[in-house]
Amino acid sequence: MPDQTSTALPPWLTPILTATLGFIAAIIIERFKNRTVLLKSKRNVFQLATATKNSFWGDIEVLYNDRKTNHLSLITIEIKNDSNIDLENVNVDFWVDENSQMLAYQGNYNENGNSILLEEKYAKEFGDVIKLNKEDMRLKEENPTHETSPDLRLSLRYILANKTLNLPVFNRNTSIKIQLLCENFIGQVPKLSVSILHKSCKVVQEEDEVEAKLKRDRYAGILWFILYGIVVAYVYSKYSNQPIAVIWTGILAIVSLYAALGIYEILRRLKRLLK
Repeated sequence: MPDQTSTALPPWLTPILTATLGFIAAIIIERFKNRTVLLKSKRNVFQLATATKNSFWGDIEVLYNDRKTNHLSLITIEIKNDSNIDLENVNVDFWVDENSQMLAYQGNYNENGNSILLEEKYAKEFGDVIKLNKEDMRLKEENPTHETSPDLRLSLRYILANKTLNLPVFNRNTSIKIQLLCENFIGQVPKLSVSILHKSCKVVQEEDEVEAKLKRDRYAGILWFILYGIVVAYVYSKYSNQPIAVIWTGILAIVSLYAALGIYEILRRLKRLLK
């Protein structure tokens, strides 16, 4: 009977390995518990119209509610929560550059169509400023020399350059769509920023599908090359100069490809889980 004691681990090594594996497991569990929820966003900018004066094409005038403007864009923002965590009371902030303003918005949950409303505090401030502005416009009609106060100008600029929407819930595997009608004063595409200030939550740009596929093919190809090299070396070491080696080589080429794709997907999900 063969002596199996020679293959056993030394007694002093077992507690070290156990402690090391336990420490690694504790780190993974802690990262899992405190991981950041990554909300993926993508945007689409549709340039509606730009005012121009051209001797060949002629003059183009752009109006919004009978008011002249230089450029109008419709910007659509889609945000996905494809994590396994349900979020509550999430505020989504939007703001534009100094040469732009937001004229209107519409927001909905994609799955059920429910409307997304302004955050309560922002909605109150928005309503108050609109009332003050209407009163200011009335005073201008009565007295052409009336001047708008600097505080009202600043408040108007704030509500037109910023929007805060509230999501009472943002469940896992759901998404929202926000459309913003934006004006730019100098005829350019507005620069729109998006942010979510929420514990353990971050908005990131969704990776382009074509780029994601190219990345997967590149890394999965490297894994396949390594796996296939290992199995081919094993097959020919075991079935050297035998016809069955060619058959096994062809079969394992396909198996290695699917194994490489599976390993890549597991590593990708693990990396995302531990972020």
